[in-house]
Amino acid sequence: MAQELRVGTSLAPPYQTKTGANISGSVVDLIRCALDSKGTDYTLSVVPWKRATNSLVSRKLDIIFSFTENAELDKAAQFSTPLVLEKWYWYSESGADHKDKSVSVVVVLGSNQEGWLQTQGYVNIKSVSSIENAMKMLSTGRAKVLLTDQRLAAQSAKRMGKDIGSLKANFSRFSTLGAYISRDYLKANPVFLKSFNKSILDCKPVGITLDETTRAVLADVASNIQTWLRVSLVGDSVERANKKHLSITNQEIISLDKQWRAEAKTNARPLIEETLGNELSVYLKQVKKEHGGLYSEIFIMDQHGLNVGQSDVTSDYWQGDEGKFQKSFGANTKQPFVDAIEYDESSQSFQSQISLTIFDAGGETPIGAITVGVNVEKALDKQ
Repeated sequence: MAQELRVGTSLAPPYQTKTGANISGSVVDLIRCALDSKGTDYTLSVVPWKRATNSLVSRKLDIIFSFTENAELDKAAQFSTPLVLEKWYWYSESGADHKDKSVSVVVVLGSNQEGWLQTQGYVNIKSVSSIENAMKMLSTGRAKVLLTDQRLAAQSAKRMGKDIGSLKANFSRFSTLGAYISRDYLKANPVFLKSFNKSILDCKPVGITLDETTRAVLADVASNIQTWLRVSLVGDSVERANKKHLSITNQEIISLDKQWRAEAKTNARPLIEETLGNELSVYLKQVKKEHGGLYSEIFIMDQHGLNVGQSDVTSDYWQGDEGKFQKSFGANTKQPFVDAIEYDESSQSFQSQISLTIFDAGGETPIGAITVGVNVEKALDKQ
């Protein structure tokens, strides 16, 4: 008989809540979805943050969840694919300087924020048992700054009848929370982690929707894209591609796309190398490099959706049947199309794609489109 999985977490509404014996919340639902989909037998308990980590290390629990990566826990457990995308904010009543390492900062005892502050050299950390107590410390002046997740702060303020908008808020950092699975459990169940990670992604991690804050940040990124998109090289390259493909048939497009995908699997890559080696691609590679990891990929398409230039090898040569092209060039719009946030396993980061229509020199006739993969974590960090 398979070993029953012992799962633990701590209270942090709306992620983990408890009413009587009922344990619920958005991350609890995600964990249940992942485990139930594989028919895993498990028990779920709620314990304080410190006890959860100690119980994992002492082998009383097999999994604990809603934690950031931690060097100490890494010794005893393996971190999962992210469960939650968090935005941490500094909250204050009077605009206290959160950059001052001696400022009094209140956090929840044993929380991810407490651990992070300690690594950053803050010397006046006040730890309390709950987010509500932390809010009270802030409102009574016993702490100058509160560091917590945006959603947790909003939920707590709502329960307390407090207007979160009355507090001064400054973005701190973007953080991902995951689950830690005991190395002892994984040794006995070697295929569990891969299966669990896949189930998490299938069940959809929490917080990867485009909220108002993230939309505003990505809108700024889109504006920045427009600044380096205006160079004549871009328009000239797209115009030449349109002339070259003026009479291209659907069958020829499909044939080119098949050739591209076949070349991606071999060393003989004439079409790929021709595209990656052109002047526009060289420019896009440089733009990507100059933005220090903000962009994961950049590619420009002609009026058919065929690649004209790109920073990296795309999986397809023809993008014309995809939303990124249809909702930019296909919609003849000057507004950016910002796609959903997704977790990219290869880069281990949350990504979104911003697509824009490219217009002719007069600015009115659409001639092509551009898609830029954006590392959302980097974008929010730059806020």
